[in-house]
Amino acid sequence: MFKRRLFAMGLCWAAGAAVGDVVAGASDARSGDGPGRVASSVGDVLFYDDAAEYDAGPGAGQLLEDLEGAENDCRVYGAGFPGPLTSAGAGPYPPGEILPGITFDTTGPYPTNLINIPGGFQGNPSCVVLAGYFTDRETIRQDAGRAMGGMLQSHFSAGDCQVDVFDLGENLIATTIAPCTNEGSFFGIERPGGDIGGINIFALNNQAEGADDIRFGVPEPGMIVLLMGGALLLGRRR
Repeated sequence: MFKRRLFAMGLCWAAGAAVGDVVAGASDARSGDGPGRVASSVGDVLFYDDAAEYDAGPGAGQLLEDLEGAENDCRVYGAGFPGPLTSAGAGPYPPGEILPGITFDTTGPYPTNLINIPGGFQGNPSCVVLAGYFTDRETIRQDAGRAMGGMLQSHFSAGDCQVDVFDLGENLIATTIAPCTNEGSFFGIERPGGDIGGINIFALNNQAEGADDIRFGVPEPGMIVLLMGGALLLGRRR
């Protein structure tokens, strides 16, 4: 049912941005390493394509939303469910299953705009929430922070995704191209001198896109103290 639904919706082109549109005023960035490679920076926004590097840097101490709280082992919820998905719950997610401070939604006007898929679907390792219509962009927003990262996915086919980056005031501050895969490809952003409000994700090959294992928010003070203590200890041992 999921497959039929997405293909049917993908054929129904609604009013909206065309494939590959870049919002006016944004900087489009692609490195010279071939299709799907993330540029190192646009303006004051830094990009990461290595999860370990991100987690050891701007992601240290951030919260992680793994989207694992869906009911019925994350079996597809009917024909989708309406966003936004927040800590208040939506669709297969009861209240409290999504961490406070993060919101999942799409840009489209459709009444059931989000869809969840379980781990094991096309190599997807775990439960994830995607935009249910091929013409939509999935939007992920955080309440506070200077960085965000996660595993970009697209189904059914892998390909490039356009990622638009916004500040907390919903001003578009950067646009880049990054790989989206069935199993997930890491993408991270950091803005050392400013805030990050979130991202819009759009699969340029007209797929259902989304992200899993989202690192977000302001690092917790206790974690920062722990990391600083560990660094100090290592320094003394040397």
